[in-house]
Amino acid sequence: MTNNIELEELTNFDEAIYLVKNFTAEPSIDEKTIICNIFIKTLNMPALTDWEDEKKPFISELYIVPKLEFITQEIKDKVFSSMDFDESLKTYGPEFAQLEFINYGLGIRLSGGMDSYATEKESIDAMKNDVLPISTLIGFYMDKTWNQIGTTGWDTLNELVNNLDQFNESMNRITTQNEDITN
Repeated sequence: MTNNIELEELTNFDEAIYLVKNFTAEPSIDEKTIICNIFIKTLNMPALTDWEDEKKPFISELYIVPKLEFITQEIKDKVFSSMDFDESLKTYGPEFAQLEFINYGLGIRLSGGMDSYATEKESIDAMKNDVLPISTLIGFYMDKTWNQIGTTGWDTLNELVNNLDQFNESMNRITTQNEDITN
């Protein structure tokens, strides 16, 4: 499957971000479909941290980010001004602007980050294998929590498109679930 996945390199330093071409994920919130681009982020861990495993230094993650027209202006203003991207937005394409949401921490991580690989190519190929299942079964991947608070992809998506704080959304859901269990 990885042979059919084309990538467009957006950045390539110790952390590289690639746009997955010709694939989107389309989760729905309140019966509104949100079209998201898919990105692969690859990290050269020894260059970024005190990474010990020299034989397998690369880690990759698969993200989605809604296309800019689906993200609220308040969130765009917050991300672009804090990432000092406002002026750059005029000269770079929308996919390059979307990577700023990943850098800011509002990219929706759906896969990866747990296994390390000997080469950047192996690490990227591992994420390419997840593109088709994620793009077709997006709801399953959005349901997974990504931190110890219990935040899901849906919480992050709600922050991006409805300006609802993802951590408050997580805590409200957990509190409601706990109340349902105790009653």
